[in-house]
Amino acid sequence: MKILYIVSDLATGGAQIALSRFLKFLDRDKFTPVVISLSGEGERSAQIRSMGIELRAFEMRGLFATLTAFRGFLSAVKEIKPDVIHGWMYHGNAAALFAAAVCPGTALVWSIRCSDFDLSKYGMMTKLAFFINRKFSSMPLKIIYNSNAGKKYHEEKGFSPDASVVIQNGIDRDYFRPAPEKKNEYRAKYGIAPGVKLIGMASRYDPMKDFDTLFAAFASVRAVEPAARLILCGKDITSDNRALSAMAVKYGLAGGLALAGHIRDMREFYPMLDLFVLSSRSEGFPNVLAEAAASAVPAISLSCGDAADIVGTENIVPQGDSAALAKKMLETLAKSVEERVIAATKNAGRICEKFDAKAASEGFERIYNLIGKCLH
Repeated sequence: MKILYIVSDLATGGAQIALSRFLKFLDRDKFTPVVISLSGEGERSAQIRSMGIELRAFEMRGLFATLTAFRGFLSAVKEIKPDVIHGWMYHGNAAALFAAAVCPGTALVWSIRCSDFDLSKYGMMTKLAFFINRKFSSMPLKIIYNSNAGKKYHEEKGFSPDASVVIQNGIDRDYFRPAPEKKNEYRAKYGIAPGVKLIGMASRYDPMKDFDTLFAAFASVRAVEPAARLILCGKDITSDNRALSAMAVKYGLAGGLALAGHIRDMREFYPMLDLFVLSSRSEGFPNVLAEAAASAVPAISLSCGDAADIVGTENIVPQGDSAALAKKMLETLAKSVEERVIAATKNAGRICEKFDAKAASEGFERIYNLIGKCLH
């Protein structure tokens, strides 16, 4: 069965990482994947091609570029002759809808990867894609959400509930493992001394990540633990980011903040931390939270998406509450190293069992198999 995945882009976001991780475990004896990226090449392109998967990239950023490239996109879809067209994220779903229209008899599947999505923070094309998704949400044979929170949110916004299913993201348990022996080695790369209490977060720079609440909370932590450090990594998380730098000045974090930018191998990030924090306003299934937990790093989060499923309700803080976040951070850091290690190691085992990447991939395969029976 040939499956065409149409994805918004191949950047380093959680949805793109989830796609490449899923493709790694897809049964290639039964399924032949092809990927189309709507926004050109990206950081995940090489990884997908290294798996022997055909990848085609179109430059469809903005309305004019989309209209210009659209005919070539539809021609490529007809040339590929897929059995299933699987949209990935809002823009990918919208494009998949049009792709299915030129391939009669082809099954349409959507994946939605977010929850609590604040459209006011995004541009016209994203608003249009969301509207198309909602308007035509009865068309796909299946809508696959990566979180229970995402399913609930979208159905409350008017998305059809008739064909929806939840398959939470999986963690590659062979890739993310506890590595406490590497802690000081990885810290040395960023000039962080052994013994310093180190808090970290991984995310791209995006309004939905709520850096303001994180910085306000960390400023309160520093008032109690002056030597504590905060390290951030991700796309556009550098000293060249004027908004982040201004926010650091606003909260007096000079000397306590490290902006590490994009880290290619996240196995070198999580083990150096004493605590991982996620301050997002909106997530579906937050990959980074699960990756940190699988690496046996204590983790806490603002209330977003399925975060509570990953770290437990006791480690969830209300949205926008910097005082509560600071309190939870200090409570966690106040525990002995032994206490933190025992609790985090126990949670790591639970995470790897509950959110296994291969099991998640098998969930998609079951859907494809059911579709195959219907098609034939």
